Amino acid sequence: MPGGVASCRRVTCAVMVAASVLVGCGYQSARVAGGQKLCVEPGSEASSYPHALSAAVAGVRDALAQRGMLGTSCGAGDTLVVSVQRVRVDAEGIIADVDAARPLARAARVGVTVSAQRAGERADPVIATEHAVVASQASPIEQEQANSTGVVTAARRAGDLLVRRIAGEPGPAQGVP
Repeated sequence: MPGGVASCRRVTCAVMVAASVLVGCGYQSARVAGGQKLCVEPGSEASSYPHALSAAVAGVRDALAQRGMLGTSCGAGDTLVVSVQRVRVDAEGIIADVDAARPLARAARVGVTVSAQRAGERADPVIATEHAVVASQASPIEQEQANSTGVVTAARRAGDLLVRRIAGEPGPAQGVP
């Protein structure tokens, strides 16, 4: 029966290997219990761009919905309060003509920092920063419109990044500087 024991061991090993492959790596979210639904609520906004908060909230809701984690009616412990901590617009570059009296076009890097925390929780919030680069013609009005578009884009991306962090998913540690 020695051949039978060895054969049985090989079969057992094969079954164990197959089971581990079929089950997967066993990755579990670190911050959200399996099947938990979360609701989203706007918090405070420290910005001169009033649409930054609504874009961040929309980004969080979209990301939760994509993962099947968006709830419809939640208690305080299941509600994420999303806030805008900072919006920063930095000049990135200018295109100029030596004969022109003013620049032909301008580019800016827009950065939005958002945070999320469960309602009523005193733990440190989850924070994410994302950036967008925008460009426009030299008109200050067009530049402000481009900046607003960049704020919305960066805020939505930051909302998605928040959910990835809350769900414990692997991803970038920080937005692109």
